[in-house]
Amino acid sequence: MQERHLTFEQVPFLLGDYDRTLVLMTKNNLGGADMRNYNIISKAAYVFENVFWAIISMICFKSILFRCIPGKTLTVSQIALWGLLLIFTTFGLLITFKSRRNNISVFVNIVLPYEIYTLLAFGKDMTPLVVAAIVTSFVMCCSYLVMIFSQKIMNEARRRQIVQRRIKFGLLGARTIAAFCMMILVIPIGINSVFGGTMAFKTTTAEVPNSEAEYTIAANIGTVSNLLQDRWDTLNLNEKANTLQTVANIEASYLGLPHELNVKIDTLRESTIAQYDDRTHTITVSITYLESMPAEEMLDSICHESYHAYQHRLIDAYNSVDVEYRDLLTFYFVPIYEEEFQNYVDGKDDDLAYYFQMCEMKARDYAEESVIDYYNKIEMYTSDED
Repeated sequence: MQERHLTFEQVPFLLGDYDRTLVLMTKNNLGGADMRNYNIISKAAYVFENVFWAIISMICFKSILFRCIPGKTLTVSQIALWGLLLIFTTFGLLITFKSRRNNISVFVNIVLPYEIYTLLAFGKDMTPLVVAAIVTSFVMCCSYLVMIFSQKIMNEARRRQIVQRRIKFGLLGARTIAAFCMMILVIPIGINSVFGGTMAFKTTTAEVPNSEAEYTIAANIGTVSNLLQDRWDTLNLNEKANTLQTVANIEASYLGLPHELNVKIDTLRESTIAQYDDRTHTITVSITYLESMPAEEMLDSICHESYHAYQHRLIDAYNSVDVEYRDLLTFYFVPIYEEEFQNYVDGKDDDLAYYFQMCEMKARDYAEESVIDYYNKIEMYTSDED
């Protein structure tokens, strides 16, 4: 029976990088022939796999992890993401096309641009993870390079060639190590996005109004006073999100809702500041506007969307009471709300139709009055403390 065994040059080591350097150093130091390229994918298949996984990964990233770069618009952030993917995938193809066409190279080519974008988008609010990822990458890359260059060169006649190749493979290996280490940053955010929404930085929890916690402006003045613009400007995204969640808890209690209101920070359409989803009792706030808009506007948005939750509960109440009670003044606008929610106009195609829906007009009126009330109470309670 005939058998085919791997030659010395074909034995892969950790990450597919150090093996080539070891083979090169060993064979050159022994005066042997040049190594064979470590290619397990044909040229055409290698290009196809990079393009295929670039497209698939972009779809997944945008649906799970994408958020705008702080201070940048959605359009600019999307251009930056596509630009990073194009640059790094192309560069990765060029430097690995000749002698490193393997699955690990495909992975590194694709994952690096997303890691860099994640660093740009989440870095400000995920400092511990960022530091851990960068320090781990730096230490392991340095250790890897020291391990390569500490090997004694036995064949002095080929020193220059050996050093050049060690530099090449050392940098490729460091690139691979960095890609794996930076997953420290991406994986936790991805897990949080899949299992806990996209609130990667909000820590204040939503509360059911009838819980033991007292959710009033007075009881939470320490947090609510963050809505003063001079304080708001000093908050990071995490602190802003926590403040808005506290406001949502207060609103759920004040409006008598039988459920919590969850505040989620996410990427929304450029013209949308916030939106409410009654299926999950979630108010989603645009991360772009959260970063740049005044505190008063964000407070208005939370109160506005909270009132939509109240309108939904009015509809539930209207449909649950006996017919003779449906003419009560409390329910006067409820049939209109119900019809409008069933045929909702979101403003994407018709701004006027959106603006003049009764459910939107009433929500705007409530939010406007609420903002005045919040700031009056903030001024009153904070002046009492002084």
